[in-house]
Amino acid sequence: MSSNRTLVGAVYRWLPLIPIVCLAGVIAAGAIAWKRNEALIPTKERQVFGAPLKEVSAHLINPANASTQQTAKWESILRAAERVEKLNFEIVQAISPDMEWIVPPGQDWPSQLIASQYLQSAGPIIESMQSLVESTGDAPIWLPLGKESLELQTVEFQQMSSVVRLLMIEFADAFHAGDNERAIRSLQTAQRLLVPDRELSSPVLLAQSSSRHGSFGVMQYVALMSLQHDQWSDAELDEIEKVFRRDDDLERMWREVTAGESALRMLKLRGEIGTPKLSVLHQWVRMTPGGELDALARIADQTNLVSDIGSVKHIRSVFSEFDNPLNKSFSIDRWMGNGMLDDQVTWEATQNVNQNLEFWLARMRSNSNLYLTTLASRRYRRIHGEWPSLPEQFSSVGLPESRLRNGPDKRIRIHPRDDNRLEIGSEPENGSADESHLIVVMTP
Repeated sequence: MSSNRTLVGAVYRWLPLIPIVCLAGVIAAGAIAWKRNEALIPTKERQVFGAPLKEVSAHLINPANASTQQTAKWESILRAAERVEKLNFEIVQAISPDMEWIVPPGQDWPSQLIASQYLQSAGPIIESMQSLVESTGDAPIWLPLGKESLELQTVEFQQMSSVVRLLMIEFADAFHAGDNERAIRSLQTAQRLLVPDRELSSPVLLAQSSSRHGSFGVMQYVALMSLQHDQWSDAELDEIEKVFRRDDDLERMWREVTAGESALRMLKLRGEIGTPKLSVLHQWVRMTPGGELDALARIADQTNLVSDIGSVKHIRSVFSEFDNPLNKSFSIDRWMGNGMLDDQVTWEATQNVNQNLEFWLARMRSNSNLYLTTLASRRYRRIHGEWPSLPEQFSSVGLPESRLRNGPDKRIRIHPRDDNRLEIGSEPENGSADESHLIVVMTP
């Protein structure tokens, strides 16, 4: 009897220790899970970004295969173009790329005098640009980013605008003079300097990529305007097509920008770059390794949303992905951190990037479709002696009917006129023809 009382007493004495032992076990399990998940993060980062985040950060600032000397030349060209533009402000104000500004040889060009004056001032800059392109070969020409923010500054946007405006005037002047070789060279120079090189196929940032492609889009537009006139040889049309197709690999751009923007946010949220975008209350709490793995998994899912970019289907899939709740994996280390913080970090690492990117790439695809349709129309007339009038006719010149779209819910309108010209524009899906959507009028 006494032995039973002794056993019960022992149990009661040890009973208060049971929660402590359980808590110690959970802490130990959490610590083990923390270490295990922490060890998995570099592997997951390689799967998502192609390299650990620290290497991605270094690449965004200065790619390993970029030349410091070439970068210095490029920066000096940017500054010089901006300075010449400021010194010739009145001339620049009088220049605007519109349908009447690209004039073929033999026709009166009201802007010829001011264009010549501007090119006379900026001639050495154009020579420097072409020299830089010729000296670099296929090596990337890189505009370095700030180490603190990894973002392009406003002054660099302005400088790139100055460069593209100069090359635009060079193109227009050469086209009016009948110097097609010089005009093509200005397009190729813009392509080489302004558009991110394929050798840098890795994470990039939306601001960086959109600013470069946006500047290059001005050159694509003036090339489009030149196609209104039958002034290019077949070989020159091939070169212009290369310029138009430079922005055609939307899947690659989706993966690169999604990875780059997500990497930037992850680095900021870790506090490794700039100031973490977290509330003051949470800045002292570290995101758990389990939470990071969940964030990386979501980034990987969004990076792989590459089917039918620019279509209504793709837009819906992107937005539905953001509406879905976070698919959190169970990891015991997550209770050791702030669960709300994990969710906040996961959301901040992925929100808005793909939504903004979706609209930008959809616009790029619409522009590319318009450019290629205009080029194909010119080729079709040379082969068949008449303008195309039906979408299925473009397949004979290598353009699929699916490319005759000017947005997710619009198609490109082709309308041969009685005066032997061709109107190219866009119309809503209901088929109504709206003259306000007229973009190009092709002459025989």
